[in-house]
Amino acid sequence: AMPDGGTMIDLEFVGDYRYYGNPGIKRTLIDNYDFRWEWFSRPGEIYAASLFGKVFHDPIERVIQNQNGEIRYENVDRAVVYGIELESRKRLDIIAPSLEQFQVGGNLTLVHSEVDIAARELAAIRAVDPGRSSTREFQGQSPYIVNLNLNYDNAGNGLSAGLYYNVFGKRLTEISYGGTPYVYELPQHSLNFTFSKKLPGRLSLSGSVKNILNAKSKTVHSYKGHDYVARENTSGVSYSLGLKYSL
Repeated sequence: AMPDGGTMIDLEFVGDYRYYGNPGIKRTLIDNYDFRWEWFSRPGEIYAASLFGKVFHDPIERVIQNQNGEIRYENVDRAVVYGIELESRKRLDIIAPSLEQFQVGGNLTLVHSEVDIAARELAAIRAVDPGRSSTREFQGQSPYIVNLNLNYDNAGNGLSAGLYYNVFGKRLTEISYGGTPYVYELPQHSLNFTFSKKLPGRLSLSGSVKNILNAKSKTVHSYKGHDYVARENTSGVSYSLGLKYSL
C-alpha cells in the first residue's frame, strides 16, 4: 500500500508489525580501520589477533515509532564500533598420533559500540528515566561473539564431520520512541553437527543436526536493570539426510 506522500507500507504477519518506507533515508558511509597479526605454526594451523574500528556516518537503524507497532528505518548521525578478535585453529595430533584427522578451532570477538541518542529520543527517555545516559549501543551489535568447532577429516575413507558452537552477547534489536524501553535479544547458544561420506561410485551421503540444544530465541524489554519478556520461541531440533550422485 502507498498512503499519502507515496510512503510504502508493508505488513508483517508474524509479529504484526507495519513497516513504513522512508523516502528521506540516506546511505551509510563507513570508515574502516584494521590491524591483523597472523602466525601459521604449520599447515592447517593458525594463531591470529585483530584490532578493528569502524565509524559509521548516517547509519540506518530500525525504529518502532509508536505503540501500534509501526516501524520505520531512520538515520542516526554517527556510530562508533571498535574491538578485538582472537582466532586459533590447531590439529590434535600434538596430543596423540591417532588424532591426526581431528582439528579444533575457535574465535572470540569483543566489541564496544556507541551511538549518540537523538535529542527527541533522549528527551522522551529522560522523562521516565532521568538518569539515562545520552549514548546507547549500536543496533544489532553484540558485545561479544564466541565460535568453537571440532572437525574430523579422513581423506582415506572419505568421511568428514564437524561440531559447531556459537553464542552472542545480549544485543539491541529494536529502538522505541516515546520512552518505551528498547527491545534486546538475549544470548542464544547454538550447537550444530554436519557430516559427509563418500560412497562407492559417484555417490555421497551427507546429513546434519541443527539446534541440538533446542535453544530458545528470546527478546526482552530492558528497563532499569530488569528484563521483561517481549517474545520467546524455539525452532526445535532439525535433522537432514541427503544422497548425492555426481555426473
